[in-house]
Amino acid sequence: MSNRALSSRPFSYIRWDLKRLGIFTFLLALALLACNPSAQAAQVSIGWEASNGPDLAGYKLYYGTASRSYDYSLDVGNSNSCTISGLEEGKTYYFACTAYDSDHKETGFSKETSYTVPVVPAAIPAESIYEDAEDGTTNGWVIYDASPDGAALGNVFDAECDSRVIEVKSSGTDNGFRLGNGSDGGCYSKWNNTDQFTIEWRMQFSDFFYVFVDVQTPSGRVYLYYTPEDRNKLGTGSTVHYGLGSRTTDGTWQKVVRDLEADLKAAQPKQSILSVNGFLIRGTGKIDDIKLR
Repeated sequence: MSNRALSSRPFSYIRWDLKRLGIFTFLLALALLACNPSAQAAQVSIGWEASNGPDLAGYKLYYGTASRSYDYSLDVGNSNSCTISGLEEGKTYYFACTAYDSDHKETGFSKETSYTVPVVPAAIPAESIYEDAEDGTTNGWVIYDASPDGAALGNVFDAECDSRVIEVKSSGTDNGFRLGNGSDGGCYSKWNNTDQFTIEWRMQFSDFFYVFVDVQTPSGRVYLYYTPEDRNKLGTGSTVHYGLGSRTTDGTWQKVVRDLEADLKAAQPKQSILSVNGFLIRGTGKIDDIKLR
């Protein structure tokens, strides 16, 4: 029986002979009334049919994670419902009820009902920002190709943007700079983003550049790379090329948005992206607001 079904009708009925307690025979039904799972814990409301016994003083609810072996009990008084909170995601809980009279003489357990707390998936953020330069550092960046000498990487204030940006300086396109995950004490590590495959960045360049996006596929690593050309070379191996157009080197700030999955499949239809792992660039210019969504 599904949890939804449990929430809409009684789970079970049991007839008890309670004359020895001065309580006349009555029907007891346990039902799951509602549940409210959250990211960390959940709560469930339990209800049962009230007794007509003249000496009924109250009820106790028992529950735990093993059938007929209850870790917890709750005296709910004369109420015929209660809410249990603090339940853990993914676990199954078992519930049973007893009744007691004014001398606190207690019946045996009712029939049992159970409930499995749903696992609530973690919310995927609308976007993951990997660089906006506002921390004033270059954490997460490395110069992966420092030959010839003179490669420079900095976090600078840009008056036109009225914000901080990342500036890279290279000997032509000979030097390479890579952005990974800057959360590891300033060291490089992979993004390993398995949910967001659309990349966006802003750039200001006046000369030729290469931008690479490192993606993992079932067949291995592939670099999707972009240049200021007016044609697409595509590719069937470990690199796939797209031209962003010559206007991207006109010295103005421009925003680039690419659907990485679509770019990969246009060149290699049988491939798919498992994760996006980093952003690399060769050339001299400024870059900002690198994000996945």
